[in-house]
Amino acid sequence: MLVALLFVVVVVVGGQLGVTALSRAESDRGVQEGVEEVKQTLAQHSQALQLLLNVTTRLLTQDRECPPPFRRVMNECFFPGKNPLTWDEARQHCRGMGGDLAAPEHLYALKSFFATEMSYLWIGGTKDIVEDQWRWVTGEALRPGDWCRGSPEITVGARDCIYMELDCHPPLRSGSCLGSRKYICQYRP
Repeated sequence: MLVALLFVVVVVVGGQLGVTALSRAESDRGVQEGVEEVKQTLAQHSQALQLLLNVTTRLLTQDRECPPPFRRVMNECFFPGKNPLTWDEARQHCRGMGGDLAAPEHLYALKSFFATEMSYLWIGGTKDIVEDQWRWVTGEALRPGDWCRGSPEITVGARDCIYMELDCHPPLRSGSCLGSRKYICQYRP
């Protein structure tokens, strides 16, 4: 009788172990299938995100076309005015071309590009008399580190504007807006 009882216990326990082992194996297989499905989904999403990133990067860094007669310098469009004008006349001329005096993001690239063209060029900066601060025509403040040694200079009794002195590093100088200089226009799409 004890042997029969042990046999029943072993069979019952063994059966439960078999069922448990079978359930665990099925469960593990289901988890593995789930993991594989998640991996495939993540791979598809990763590919889609990479494609989106590539398209966005191309759109942001694509070469902008500059309308004639502007020339591209990095990602900006410029035109060198060859006839000396006052700062206000130069700005009016640039505006007539659909642009404004240059307020470059990359001042040193602009300087390098026009280094062989001219020496002193009006660009789009002036002193805001009310705020007593130098600003680009875009309204942004000039960086103090862009001034040539000894600049900015203040002209007594006259409004001061900014020009690039290509032989100076950093290249910005200031002078009376009434002086005549060549200039650089910038087109902003």
